[in-house]
Amino acid sequence: MKNPYLRMNQKTNTPAIFTFGYYSSGWKSILYVFLISMGNGFLFIPTSVFGANRYAITSGPWNSTSTWSATSGGSSGASIPLAGDDVFIGEGVLDRIVTIPTAYAAACASLTMGNLAAPTIATLNFTSSTSTLTMTGDVIMNRPNGNVTSTIAIGAGSLITTGDVELSHHTVLNTASGKVTKITISTGNLTIGGDLIFSGQILGQSQFVFSGAGVLKIAGMFTVAFGTLTPSTSTTNFNGTTVAQIIPIGISAIKYNNLTFNNTSAGGATLSGPITATNVTGNLSVVSGTLNNGGFAIALASTKNFSVTNGATFNLTGTSTMVVVSGGGTKTFGATSFTKYSGAAQSVTAESYGNLLLSSSTASNKTFAAATTIISNLSISGSAKAILPNGSISTALTLTLGGVNQPTGSWGGTLSAATNKSATWFGTTTTGILNVNTSCTAGTWIGSFSTDWNDDGNWCGGVPTSTTNVIIPSAPANQPVIGAAGGLAQNITIDASATLTISGAYTLTVSGNWTNNGTFTPGTSIVNFNLASGTQTVNNGTSQFYKLTHSGAGTLQLLTNDITINSELVNSAGILNANNLDITVKGSWSNSATFTAGTGTVFFTGTSSQNITGTSINSFNNLTINNTGGVTSGSDFTVNGILNLQSANPSSTAGSTWRWGLKR
Repeated sequence: MKNPYLRMNQKTNTPAIFTFGYYSSGWKSILYVFLISMGNGFLFIPTSVFGANRYAITSGPWNSTSTWSATSGGSSGASIPLAGDDVFIGEGVLDRIVTIPTAYAAACASLTMGNLAAPTIATLNFTSSTSTLTMTGDVIMNRPNGNVTSTIAIGAGSLITTGDVELSHHTVLNTASGKVTKITISTGNLTIGGDLIFSGQILGQSQFVFSGAGVLKIAGMFTVAFGTLTPSTSTTNFNGTTVAQIIPIGISAIKYNNLTFNNTSAGGATLSGPITATNVTGNLSVVSGTLNNGGFAIALASTKNFSVTNGATFNLTGTSTMVVVSGGGTKTFGATSFTKYSGAAQSVTAESYGNLLLSSSTASNKTFAAATTIISNLSISGSAKAILPNGSISTALTLTLGGVNQPTGSWGGTLSAATNKSATWFGTTTTGILNVNTSCTAGTWIGSFSTDWNDDGNWCGGVPTSTTNVIIPSAPANQPVIGAAGGLAQNITIDASATLTISGAYTLTVSGNWTNNGTFTPGTSIVNFNLASGTQTVNNGTSQFYKLTHSGAGTLQLLTNDITINSELVNSAGILNANNLDITVKGSWSNSATFTAGTGTVFFTGTSSQNITGTSINSFNNLTINNTGGVTSGSDFTVNGILNLQSANPSSTAGSTWRWGLKR
């Protein structure tokens, strides 16, 4: 609601407007009225509070006014709690049971259960899977002052809060047994936007009991003094987005069944201890974000599985190694997942990894146990070395060393038979080989890292040279872009649906044939054809060049398609053979060598004045000028076919001659 304000008449100090509204802060909303002020301002007077207190004055359904009072011990008949209200159940000396009915969506700000000073039993029951409670504040379960149990029985229902949930809240030390606060879930779920806090002072005071495949989601910290988590077939999900979570493992009587991680904060989630078949009885899944193993060992129960989903990261630190599964359990790594061995000396188990990252701040060997498959990229950085076992052949799609993407081919240590040997990254003691995409054809664009033409890792065989036959397929999502460094190639083939882009006034030099079955986006570039002898051909499909130059002593010949040049055409050496096809030029024409027109037509279609220059006499077949800015020739030229002045102001410099023959 827009907050109105009181306007004052500056001459009479009388109000110009009398109005009201509300002010909201956190989960409290205050109704206010603006009244007359004797100064040049207004008086702010709160008149009521929207966020009310609601007390369960008797046991009954949540959605009944007879259950609620506006004061502790007061009369029933208060309105049903709404979002923004603080709810108290069992805050007095009498037991209270409140039930959320089937198909009812309850709401409140905070919920306080029980009485610190009395043996009161406070109970909140969710009737069915359609019983829900949505909150914006904290759940406080006070530790009862007696041998009784207060319970939130979610069952198959759903409780969602953006605040904290605290079991066995207390203000004084009391280690007597029997003073229990408990949350139970069968197949329902509890979603906590803040922290889950077990404040019990002895084991058993704080209890969380699953009896089925329920779900617990925690976005904040899970803090345990003493407490019990009984997992049954449940799933506990740590899904913080701003908080780096520490996962209590092997603490008090905390046990999990399935553990899943979606912590996308910068620090991710980190285990506090080793995982065994005793403290985690189900599967371990990194779904998104990062899980750090904290340097602890992980050994799952028999038949249970470990997985890292696409885009998620599993980080192993210290001297720890990979998760151990048994009894048919599996380890699965998504093709775009990340597994990091970032500790000291570590053993790298033979898996089918997505991305594998080896790093260390001190000189450390990452020793491969056997031949290993890396579906995507192997990255080695810092002071780490990949030690490949004698005689083994591992594979990776791409390779990055010290942050620099590397060309495809075979890699290994100095004792290996690899084409690319590196003592820095692969050591000096073993013969193992890493084959990096060796099944591809050299010169093929693979676009593994980016769209950068001049990144070795984006090519099979490294960045093209003047002797590389370039193939650009349509499959890679990253299609090549040539930037300031320019590009080189022998033959270039752009496959159907593939693209090649030059992002600015940069140069691509081609010493072979140009075949474009896809799309070429030239920017303001120069494509220079420079074959020293023989013939190179050009087929640009329906794409256009910006500036085309021919500087080689050989022949540049159009193949099957007319070409359009959005700026200049420069033929400075050899022969430019139109091969009976048409050439459209929107900038200058410069010919200081030989131009063979055949039966084609040259079109000048610029929007500003164009020039015909060069040291050679141009011999056109047909010449069409369609430019109101005119075409100026600095030398003689011949038109052997038709001269068509569609929209022109032709002129010539002194001493030049236009010659043309008219077809009859």
